[in-house]
Amino acid sequence: VGDAVDPPPGPFAAVVALQLLEHVPNPVAVLRAAPAPVVVATVWGRESECDARLFAEALAPWLPQRPPRPGPPPLTDPDRLRKIVALAGLEVVALDEVECPIDHADADALVGELLVSGIGLHAARQAGPAAVRAAVLDRAADLRTSDGGYRLRNVIRVVVAQRT
Repeated sequence: VGDAVDPPPGPFAAVVALQLLEHVPNPVAVLRAAPAPVVVATVWGRESECDARLFAEALAPWLPQRPPRPGPPPLTDPDRLRKIVALAGLEVVALDEVECPIDHADADALVGELLVSGIGLHAARQAGPAAVRAAVLDRAADLRTSDGGYRLRNVIRVVVAQRT
């Protein structure tokens, strides 16, 4: 176990990058530098494949407008992920989608963590916590479970690659 910024000395049989690639300026360099013959990486699915998008949708009236995304599609696009892996000198062995449901026991659990996150704090400063809560619960109404909780279904892409 190590940190991508300061990895422990290798070599290793495999390197795993969990939800890392979409947060670094140069994912190709990160993959290329992996000190192992096998690399496993995960990224979120497309926005349309992840219920977690409901937070940004619910809070949109109080958040800065998202600028259009210039350049290539995001890493959440399977073709883009394949290309990044190939540019790093790796061959895709497998590219799978895994459904990752996130369960929240109740409305407090759904909204509580949001109100201490970056977008939640920003929206709460603009509109107040009660308005944020109401907007999120309204947007999440169709995700309510029979026991009063909420289930957000999300897709995570998992790529397994090896050195060519």
